Amino acid sequence: MWFKRVTSPRSDLGPAEIVLRLTAVIVLMRPMGPWGVRPLLLGLAGLAIVLPRVLRAPATWYALAALVSARIVADWPLPDNHVYLLAYWCLALALALGAEDGQAVINRSSRLLVGFAFLMAIVWKVALSPDYLDGRFFHVTLLTDERFEDVTLLFGGLTPQQLDDSREYLQPLPEGATQVYALACG
Repeated sequence: MWFKRVTSPRSDLGPAEIVLRLTAVIVLMRPMGPWGVRPLLLGLAGLAIVLPRVLRAPATWYALAALVSARIVADWPLPDNHVYLLAYWCLALALALGAEDGQAVINRSSRLLVGFAFLMAIVWKVALSPDYLDGRFFHVTLLTDERFEDVTLLFGGLTPQQLDDSREYLQPLPEGATQVYALACG
């Protein structure tokens, strides 16, 4: 019974089908994971776009959620936040496709996912990250991120030499902080 419910495609998706297609496109456009995960992600997402039965099957989205989760485990502890959100979203789609009113579940899941993502961002920025509130994060980002070089030079009043000196000063030591600590404590 459960196997049939997980593998048989839904036919009454309506406008939610575009959500499934766009999510499959996102997975295709941002292939991720180790060599064992990436081809499976690409293959399954490609099949989902080409074959409507695969697109609408809950098993497809459970498998995509598991594969994205495998990427998180393989890259632990460094995966980006959007990878976690993609895993949650694929799981939400799988659960929605197994529900009676899939469109309503997708609507509710998307609102909750966006709401909790913003809530956690606020908690992190306001309560758990003092360098964000006192401006250190922005100062270091403006000095070290090459994408902001023009803005830093134009509005920061720095010369290119001062910016290069600041970047050199902010480079982490190749030996790491342990060496500096060991030398300081002698």
